[in-house]
Amino acid sequence: PFPHLWFMSRAGDPYDWYLGYAEDDVGRPIVASSTLGGVIGKPITAIIPHTDDYLIFATISELWVLRGDPALGGVMDRLSGTVGIVDRTAWCYGPQGETFFLSRDGLYRLPPGAGVFPESLSRESIPLELTNVDTKFAMIHMGYDLRHKKIHIYQTFKFNTKGKHFFWDYRLPGFWPVTIPST
Repeated sequence: PFPHLWFMSRAGDPYDWYLGYAEDDVGRPIVASSTLGGVIGKPITAIIPHTDDYLIFATISELWVLRGDPALGGVMDRLSGTVGIVDRTAWCYGPQGETFFLSRDGLYRLPPGAGVFPESLSRESIPLELTNVDTKFAMIHMGYDLRHKKIHIYQTFKFNTKGKHFFWDYRLPGFWPVTIPST
């Protein structure tokens, strides 16, 4: 009912969601939005933890980063107002701690630290099947293959057993379709 809000339970107690504790209770449960003050945010499409350093929140067209504990003065910054993540599993970590993700218009790389605008890796060469993905009908799953240095992108259709699979070659930037036997 509130796709623009995120919730955190009490620190150390995943069953405590009571939101009426005093403001000075630093372990209290939290509810917040990843947006500028006074504005109703867009629905959250992905939440990405990165060690204990920061947490990335994404909408279809925005990226936000939370640094620090939200009950102890943590800071939420907007990394992008135009690039977001299409689905909750449309991201993966890379070998140097970077985060790769699929946006509406391509594959992106967010360097470790999440302090800069994400870098487009494929806007000019992305397969048509991976642009403007409608998550009502398809889910995107991504994974980094350390051995072959490739990013695997699986597109699974909710109403059809036949999906699409691509890999993006990190060394020779480009997409390659992959056929996976049904057996």
